Amino acid sequence: MINVNIVKSLKRLILQACLVITVLPCLISCDDSIPYSDRTVLVYLMAENSLSNNAYSNLEDMVKGVEKGIGSGSLVCYFDPIDAPPSLIHITPKGKKTIREYSEQNSSSPEVMRSVIEEVRSKFPSSSYGLVLWSHGTGWMPATISSSRRMSTFSTAPYSPLVKRPAATTRAFGQDGNNWMDLNDLQNGIPDKAFDFIMFDACYMSQIEVAYALKDKTPYIIASPTEVLATGFPYAEIIDNMFVSQLDLKGVCKEYFDYYNNKTGFNKSATIALIKTEKLQQISELAKAIYMPRLAEIESFNVSALQYYDRNYTHTMFDLDQFVRLLAPEEATQFTKLLDEIIVYKAATPIFLGGNSGSGITINLENFSGISTYVPISSYSLLNQSYYLQDWYRAVYE
Repeated sequence: MINVNIVKSLKRLILQACLVITVLPCLISCDDSIPYSDRTVLVYLMAENSLSNNAYSNLEDMVKGVEKGIGSGSLVCYFDPIDAPPSLIHITPKGKKTIREYSEQNSSSPEVMRSVIEEVRSKFPSSSYGLVLWSHGTGWMPATISSSRRMSTFSTAPYSPLVKRPAATTRAFGQDGNNWMDLNDLQNGIPDKAFDFIMFDACYMSQIEVAYALKDKTPYIIASPTEVLATGFPYAEIIDNMFVSQLDLKGVCKEYFDYYNNKTGFNKSATIALIKTEKLQQISELAKAIYMPRLAEIESFNVSALQYYDRNYTHTMFDLDQFVRLLAPEEATQFTKLLDEIIVYKAATPIFLGGNSGSGITINLENFSGISTYVPISSYSLLNQSYYLQDWYRAVYE
């Protein structure tokens, strides 16, 4: 005869074992899960280049910024230094937690960038997302321009190590070893309408060509029309502005500008702009109406009369508003008014890296609109071939 009590005991043991088997994986999974947050900011940091040491410093500054408090937000860094494979790091008030270590990969590939963005959106569910793009940068100029087309630069200047700029100036954004992203790659790497803001911690990215190419990606862009010093953005000071419930992007820009404006010597060098992308299509239509009847004038335009923002021997980045005012003074008022609605914050030190006395830049603040443009004059014929492929060119010159 079977003992009923023994049978009941066995049933209880089997049931308990099943519960343990069922619940244990859940406990393990739940222990590593990230709760839903109000905002996640991804810092896509490509430092497999001369900026690697600065990248480590900025990473520590991010920890300090998070320690001040980011509410229920999440700060995540895709970190690709020169001395290690890429990793995904969750930065918390307790420090840095590695979420994933990757095999060596080309971080400047649009496919890699998009996959990282999708992974972060999956692992860190949020109602709002921001993106910081950290690396070298030279605006729209594509990586496919050969060395014979490159503009000579002030790469031998005594303070060239101070800036986030490579020796060659024919690259768009994001150096990973010998690989770079063209502006078209960047477009393909960022999903449409995925981010509430994109901030460039990189040189020369406040260009109308860049902003127009990214107008469908985000409502706001933070960028500099000049170089950015290699020390980059002061993350210990700006992180909290990225996570307040009412996103304070003007506060981010102001903290950046004040940080450098309060310094002395060459370090007192900064330009910054906050670009609202909503009306970029509208200003492209207005620019087309101004440019098309004046194509011959543009080809022979005296660019030496313009405020420039690059330190190339041959300048290629000029103030957008001043260009239009000199090209078509009778139509400039409407253009300036619309541009002021797009550039919702701007600031600049009057001298950048020593001004014109050395190989720096003197900025006439009356001519500082916060955003640059390329002018396709006939003597730039080689660069023009690449410029013809840009979305901005097709929108306003064709």
